[in-house]
Amino acid sequence: MIDEAQIIGLAAERGFPRVSLFLATPRGVPDRRQGPVQLGNLLREAGRRLREGGADARLADGIVERISAETGDSFWQQAEDGLAIFASTDAVTIVRARVAFPPQAHVGEQFVVRPLLPLLMRDGTFFVLAASTDRVALWRGTRFGMDPVEDDRIPASAAVVTGPAEIENATGFHAASRGAAAIRVHALGESPTDVAEDLIDEFARRTGKAVGTVLAGLGAPLVLAADDRMLGKLRRSLDRVDLVEEGIREHPGSMDEATLHGRAYALVRDRLDADRRALVERLEARLATGSGASDRIDQILTAASEGRVDALLVAADPADPAALGWAPGQAPPPEEQLAQLDRAILETLSHGGRVLTRPVDRAEDFPAAAALYRY
Repeated sequence: MIDEAQIIGLAAERGFPRVSLFLATPRGVPDRRQGPVQLGNLLREAGRRLREGGADARLADGIVERISAETGDSFWQQAEDGLAIFASTDAVTIVRARVAFPPQAHVGEQFVVRPLLPLLMRDGTFFVLAASTDRVALWRGTRFGMDPVEDDRIPASAAVVTGPAEIENATGFHAASRGAAAIRVHALGESPTDVAEDLIDEFARRTGKAVGTVLAGLGAPLVLAADDRMLGKLRRSLDRVDLVEEGIREHPGSMDEATLHGRAYALVRDRLDADRRALVERLEARLATGSGASDRIDQILTAASEGRVDALLVAADPADPAALGWAPGQAPPPEEQLAQLDRAILETLSHGGRVLTRPVDRAEDFPAAAALYRY
């Protein structure tokens, strides 16, 4: 999963040299061999740019060698679609991403994080709970793919509740170990099937409660993937989340990650787009009154740095920097305008605001950047 705080931290660093590399890393064989070749080419380019920027040969070679040491043969055994590498004289940070980046090398006073920004934007965020008695997995999804959400509060499987689950006798109780505590199901005349059902009910209750705690306040929809019996039990246990009415009624073990993502995204796509369009309507109303919103990047950046931006809507790739609200004759160079947009995105995220991409069909009549203010 992309670590938002980590990327924001990298963007804030200053001081030459900062090396930023981006490349595609195909997963299949033989295409997977392209990754090391691309990286080798980028490292040679980075070494050249380091020396041109004033780094001596020892410093330039040291950074290149440090990256090479972090990306040996075993590194390429596990790959996503793309790779971002950030290196300085002190450290190397590697980010795997579900986007195949065009190959690029940057060397300067600060890291370049712009290619990662679409992955940080919060439009299209949803969650998937794939659950069976064998395994529970919570995923955070976007239109690009899914990443696992690791949280110790979520049971890994029903074994956390049932343990060895031995029936002691027909007139006593059935005990299921769960660490220091035990579940006691009083079962005078109760059948083993009834006991098993009670234990599964407890497992679903615990799972639902834990997931509700993890997702509380996030406001993102949750898709359930489970067989019919488990799905119904989980629905009754999830009461603090935005649960998608239609779930994936299939044992999650029968689907690979890509299939699960595709089916879940199909269930939430219209809802997520509706949220974005509702934001467009609010922004248009505020912009018309001239209060509580702005489509000028200089004003947006100031408000974002003060923590006043609740939501920022931006073009996925603003090709025309003049569309960022500058008056004729007052705009800084195009690269500086785009850098300001990057900073506004990062400042908004760092203060808990949302960043969403502008609907594609509004490219002709809606600003390249517009912010809705909290106050």
